[in-house]
Amino acid sequence: MRHLAAVFLTNVSEVTSLASSDVFRARKFTDIPFLSLDVELNTSSPLSFAISTGLGAIVDELLLHLESGHRYAPDGDLSTCLFVAASVNNFVVVRRLLDLGAEVDVPKGEKQLTPLHAAAENGCDEVVTLLLQHGASPHARSDSESTPFYRAARNGSIRTLRLLLEAGSELDSKTWDSWTPLMEAVENEQQQAVVKLLEWGADPAHISSTGDTPLSLAYGAHQRQHLVSLISEALSKRGVGAGAM
Repeated sequence: MRHLAAVFLTNVSEVTSLASSDVFRARKFTDIPFLSLDVELNTSSPLSFAISTGLGAIVDELLLHLESGHRYAPDGDLSTCLFVAASVNNFVVVRRLLDLGAEVDVPKGEKQLTPLHAAAENGCDEVVTLLLQHGASPHARSDSESTPFYRAARNGSIRTLRLLLEAGSELDSKTWDSWTPLMEAVENEQQQAVVKLLEWGADPAHISSTGDTPLSLAYGAHQRQHLVSLISEALSKRGVGAGAM
């Protein structure tokens, strides 16, 4: 039998003839013992592989044979197909999976990231909106206690941050080591996100469990002076001297 990846890449008609067979209903490629597999495919299902690589015609065909939107997903990291689609900002596939009954908050493997975490971190505004409309929780926590809002601060998308805040996200939600979204935005040099977070009332004086503060991170190794000025001004407005931080 031909290498399955070649089927994905070159022959939609062959996929059509096989789509209802046990080959394409396998949860992962390694359930098909007679295939020669590339390492990167070993934990992918046919559908999730097609979603992640943008093979739209193949996705369309396989979705016709999908019994439930949250099944037939990669086994290695326990992602769902919805998580994969959200991660690559595929709004159309996300909507179709949700319409098929995909469970919106099923987390990914050990990291316990939800599709909303993935969409927020990648600044996928339309996907974030769609997931929220379908009941995704803005309060979901990963294994490190990060929220989708925290992940959005890493990316710096103002629209995503606003969507999540309006949905009820906690402005100063803390991770396992007591880092806040403001600290994450500073660490990733997301200046506009820092400006907005401070405007919305994020705490510039917060101290993490490791002794880090937004200001200490702004000073950092690269002397992020533009961020130092923003945070120093915010501290001053709160009556906190920069020297105390």
